[in-house]
Amino acid sequence: MLGLAAWVAAGIGLAAGVSFLNSYISLEEAEVGQCIDVTDDGGDVLLREKECTEEHDGEIVHVGTIGEDGAGTELTTAVCVEALPVEDLTAIGEAVGGDALTALEVVTEDPSSPDAGDEFVCFVESDEKLTEPIL
Repeated sequence: MLGLAAWVAAGIGLAAGVSFLNSYISLEEAEVGQCIDVTDDGGDVLLREKECTEEHDGEIVHVGTIGEDGAGTELTTAVCVEALPVEDLTAIGEAVGGDALTALEVVTEDPSSPDAGDEFVCFVESDEKLTEPIL
């Protein structure tokens, strides 16, 4: 009986671990409007999907692809500012209680020298936990 309980516990633990790992968002899977928790793991930024009604760190606000003119040039949040309409920047500022430009961040595979066709994700990270969508 103890062996069966151990197998059930292991199965539950495995299912929880798989569910946790499946919540991480790859660049290819990112979608505008996804609420996220953000982890900076030694320079690698990890985005984990959260329900927007739960406490979360931020939200994905733009997904794009590096064009020929951006290839080989360090990727900065300027690409996000250029891509977002003014009303979205205003909503971001209101949600974070400050300047939208300081809350914006961008991630890609190689931000120092991206290739044309590389995907990038612009997201907002708030200093305080959010409990509703920004956009």
